[in-house]
Amino acid sequence: MKKHMTPVRPARVRPAPRPPGHRGRWTRPALTATPLVCCVLLALVLYQGRSSSGLFVWEIAATYVLFAAGTKFVFAVAGVFTFGQAAAFGTGAYTVALLGRIPVSGLQAVLLAGCAAALVCLAVSTAMLRTTGIGFAMVTLASGQVLNQLTYKVHTFGGENGLPGIVPGRLFGLDLTLQRHLWWYVFLVVGVCLALLAALERSQFGATLRGLRDNPVLAEATGVPVVRARMTAFAVAGFFGGVAGGLLAQVQLSVTPDLLDFSVSGTVIVMCLLGGTPWFVGAPLGAVIYIWGQQRLADGGQNVLLWTGLAFLAVVLFAPDGLTGLAVQGARGAGARRDRRGRPRQPRDDAEGDPS
Repeated sequence: MKKHMTPVRPARVRPAPRPPGHRGRWTRPALTATPLVCCVLLALVLYQGRSSSGLFVWEIAATYVLFAAGTKFVFAVAGVFTFGQAAAFGTGAYTVALLGRIPVSGLQAVLLAGCAAALVCLAVSTAMLRTTGIGFAMVTLASGQVLNQLTYKVHTFGGENGLPGIVPGRLFGLDLTLQRHLWWYVFLVVGVCLALLAALERSQFGATLRGLRDNPVLAEATGVPVVRARMTAFAVAGFFGGVAGGLLAQVQLSVTPDLLDFSVSGTVIVMCLLGGTPWFVGAPLGAVIYIWGQQRLADGGQNVLLWTGLAFLAVVLFAPDGLTGLAVQGARGAGARRDRRGRPRQPRDDAEGDPS
């Protein structure tokens, strides 16, 4: 005789609690889009009540924000020391100037400028097959100076006077020669490029580069193509540097050989160190502070180089992680003090306090 068995329902398994550092599914896209949102908000705020000269200064600052972010990517994330990022910046600017002779849109010219700069950086990075570290930095410096001298010698590049009369062109039917159109165009391109850089830093490729930076021997032992990864990072930084240079050419409406000078490479490194390289926002913040400070000093008739050097020296000595690191340390210290004030005091044991 068969016995009827009552079916047993399986117990409901509750999902395990998330660890404190867990990020939701939508957190990564939100963090990636944050630079673009910040650029749009800044453009809205800065555009109000600004004169044409004021808008021009902030457009210049936006181009250097992108230039500094790209330099920080290869300098701090990939750990590739370079003194020749001006080569990418100037290549992008001259590419836009030369493309002004053919009918292309402003955005197409900027993208082609980034590709040209990436190719130049890729050609220079072949030196990594034979040297790294300071040796490679010297190669990048020499390459930048060679390009700088070519602009003086080759008639196509305009010599000492450069190439004036650049026309930004049109984009989706909008005339970029108008100030308001150019303003939004510059900030949107910079915002999209910063979002792409943020995505790269958080990607598997970014994690690989950080591993190469921290322990290249171990990375190579695990099968990571060290030289190829570094060359790719150098070319990526060159692309964004070329886009920044192309935008600068469209804003200034002219290019000169000074854009390829070593001082430009030194300036962008100062921007990165001033803001702080451990954080993504550090290099853009350093670029904004640098351009704004120089403009204020110049308007006040002060010695720009003297005060810039003193400020940089103070940051290096007293805030090695830059102004962003100083702000983070201050916020952590304030949070720790708030936690100590909010923590209840432990009752004192009378037995311990009684001398008898």
